[in-house]
Amino acid sequence: MIGPVFDTLILCTMTGLIILATGAYHTDTPSLLNGAQLSQKAFELGLGELGQNSAVIATWVVGLSL
Repeated sequence: MIGPVFDTLILCTMTGLIILATGAYHTDTPSLLNGAQLSQKAFELGLGELGQNSAVIATWVVGLSL
């Protein structure tokens, strides 16, 4: 019951804020970066290689939970 609330309100909001805070939508060719790729780039810009790896793992775990 709490799963959809957590996914929507917490994860989506935090991902959007990270994309905006790091400016990932301005890097490289933004038209080619969308969805998971844009999120991964934002985490990479914010946390370096650790962020990139954690974004991949988080995307995989959320995908399995659906």
